[in-house]
Amino acid sequence: MLSRESLDDLNRRMDGPLPMNRFRPNIVLSGLGPYGEDAVTRLRGAAEIELVKPCGRCVIINTDQETAERSPAPLRALAGYRTGRFDGAREIVFGRLGIPRALGTLRVGDELTAS
Repeated sequence: MLSRESLDDLNRRMDGPLPMNRFRPNIVLSGLGPYGEDAVTRLRGAAEIELVKPCGRCVIINTDQETAERSPAPLRALAGYRTGRFDGAREIVFGRLGIPRALGTLRVGDELTAS
C-alpha cells in the first residue's frame, strides 16, 4: 500500500518523475499526506486490511518497466531519507505491507477508513 502523496514527495526529490507502478502497490491511497500511511494500522471498507510493517525496497525499483533500463537513482533518493531499522535489519522503506483480515472487493475510487 502506498499513498499518492508519498510518491509525489519522492518525485520532487528526483530528476524525473517515477510512475506509481514502479513500486507495484496493490492499493494506492490519497488524502493521508506524504508518508501518512506510516501511521496507519488498518484500512476498512468493503474489506479490512491490517498494515503490519513498512515495505522494505529492493533493487527492482531501479528498473524502468517500460524500457528495462536501470538507474540507482530511486533507491539512492529513498536511502537519503527513508532508511531505518525494522525487524533487526537496516532497510530502505517506502509504503506498507498489509494482510487481509476481512475479505471483500475493493474497487478504484472506493473510500476507505484509515486508523
